[in-house]
Amino acid sequence: MTYFEITLYALAVLCMITLPLLVAVSVRIARMLAHLSGQVLRLSDPEIDHIARRLGHRLGLSDEASLMSIADRMDEMRRDFDWLVSDRMIEQAIDMARFGQKPDSIARNTGISASELEAIRKLRKH
Repeated sequence: MTYFEITLYALAVLCMITLPLLVAVSVRIARMLAHLSGQVLRLSDPEIDHIARRLGHRLGLSDEASLMSIADRMDEMRRDFDWLVSDRMIEQAIDMARFGQKPDSIARNTGISASELEAIRKLRKH
């Protein structure tokens, strides 16, 4: 026998040993995942209040912040972000128009509709 044949036999034996082990480990992991997926994470009221206080503190609200006040603050932040993004898109559209870009190119690059571009053009004159 050559070294190549011995190596092939050794690899075959190794595969015959490791394959059942891999199957057993896979079955065990599948059972654990099935068990974990059946469990539902339930938070108690004090835990929810603690999370709300921590969120409120990070958002700059008082220690007595409720989930509603946190949601209101997050909605306000989302509106501010949307306003900033739209403001930046308008500035970009104005700059593109100054450099002679066509309205369809501006609309495609900024996401601003043709009617919005027309309104910007009219307001920009004043």
